[in-house]
Amino acid sequence: KMGNTYSKILSGSSMENIRTFHRSQKNDIETIKKEISDLTNYINPKVKFFEWFANGDGLSYANDSLNVYLSNGLTSKLISTTSGQLNNQWIEKNINISQFIEPTSDMKISFIVSDYNPYSHLLEAGIDGFEIYEDSSVSNLNNWSSKNVIFPNPVENWLNTSLDGLKSIFNISGELIIKCNKKNIDVSKLKSGIYFLNLNDQFYKFIKT
Repeated sequence: KMGNTYSKILSGSSMENIRTFHRSQKNDIETIKKEISDLTNYINPKVKFFEWFANGDGLSYANDSLNVYLSNGLTSKLISTTSGQLNNQWIEKNINISQFIEPTSDMKISFIVSDYNPYSHLLEAGIDGFEIYEDSSVSNLNNWSSKNVIFPNPVENWLNTSLDGLKSIFNISGELIIKCNKKNIDVSKLKSGIYFLNLNDQFYKFIKT
């Protein structure tokens, strides 16, 4: 049987620490949720935070956990899990959001600490230094342009370009998907998501619906 559920909604750029100690006589879950700003204008967003997790030093085996979930308003994905470890130190986590879930304007992150039976051991968990940032090493921001060279954007079937030259389309992971010289490119078979078109050494971001 599941015990109490504790929830908080936080806002702002920093995450308050949470510390959860073992409970008595029933399972407990503590959840902290944080609303994230609109990520649709990011090219390659990453989430960074520092995690404290100490589970052990008792009469029973350590089996508790700290799980981190990302939600985009449509689905939720597990992006980090730590269980049964006596770290006793702050550990930095850097996670590429697009590798797990499609960035939207309705993003939330949840930190869930679970204290399971048996309870005869220590459980401490903490989150600090939370931030969302642009990973320029992957997205190549220095070469990205927002000029109205490609349209429509978002696009469903045909992507139009106003310039001549070789066009290369990459997915969010940097894989080459399409290469052609056409001004009108059929993207109907691409999966929904964020893509980048390289034209004349410039990168143009577009969204496939």
